[in-house]
Amino acid sequence: MDVETNRQRAMERRDFDYYEARARGVILAGITSCENNAEILRRLRDQDTYLLDISITDDDIADDEDDNDWFTIGEGDDLGWLGYFIGKSKYLEELFIFSWEGVEHIE
Repeated sequence: MDVETNRQRAMERRDFDYYEARARGVILAGITSCENNAEILRRLRDQDTYLLDISITDDDIADDEDDNDWFTIGEGDDLGWLGYFIGKSKYLEELFIFSWEGVEHIE
C-alpha cells in the first residue's frame, strides 16, 4: 500500500472512532438546525424500529408532506452525524434525497 492509501484509511478510521466515542452523549440540538432534525437523529441513534425511511431535502417541501420523516438541511446541521447515524441504523430501509440545488428527486 502506498502512503496515500494508508493515510486515507487512517482518516476514515479516525472519523469513525470520533463518532463512536461521542454518539451516546452528543447533544443533538447542538448539531441540528431544528427540533425535527434532532428528533430524527435521536430516533436513528436509539434504533427506533418504526423509522423505516427518511427523506432529506434542502427546502421546505417537508411542510407539505406528512407520510415521511423529513430531515430538512439548514444552517447548523452536521451532515457527518446524519451519515453516521444512518450508517448505524439497523432498521432504516429507504433513504430519499429531494431538491438538491435544482436537481430533482435523487433516489
